[in-house]
Amino acid sequence: MPCKIFFILTQILIHQSQIYNLNSLLPHDIVLKNFFPVKPDAHCRFDAVERTYNYHITRFKNPFLYGRAYYYPYSVNTGMLEELAEAIPRHKDFTSFSKRKTQVNHFFCDVKYSSWCIHEDTWQYEIKADRFLRGMVKALVGTMLRIAKKNNGVAEFEKIVALKDCSAADFSAPSHGLFLTSIKFKTGIFYDLP
Repeated sequence: MPCKIFFILTQILIHQSQIYNLNSLLPHDIVLKNFFPVKPDAHCRFDAVERTYNYHITRFKNPFLYGRAYYYPYSVNTGMLEELAEAIPRHKDFTSFSKRKTQVNHFFCDVKYSSWCIHEDTWQYEIKADRFLRGMVKALVGTMLRIAKKNNGVAEFEKIVALKDCSAADFSAPSHGLFLTSIKFKTGIFYDLP
């Protein structure tokens, strides 16, 4: 039994040493927390079954959020933002929220969750789906902000979805507010660890 414990502790130390070494090579905005061995045919994009994105907005100029949140000081109907977010999972075809010239066969996504968390000076939008189209989250955020700013209502959003035309959506939300926060993979792609 002591040999097995020693082996496990040695493996943990080697593992932590590898993480430390890899982090020293990575740029400052990327951090490795852990790694897991996967089978040779595993694919990080095509084997993912669920992804979660968060989009951060700051209402007031904040040097600590510079480059990590979209500075958006305009008046918006926050109740409308939540109504719009709740309408998103009812749809499957997100053609209007995909950039042109993408390498996809279809524009269908199964959105499982869509919600705003509104605080006084920071807002956060969270969306979870089986897949996302190129520019989709930023287009959804930009479109919701535009509609809620003008107080146009959910009917305006429904019209944009029905058009299936990306020129109807608003892609103005910048990338620096967008974060991929979680990925769930299908079972069977990871090796079982001892």
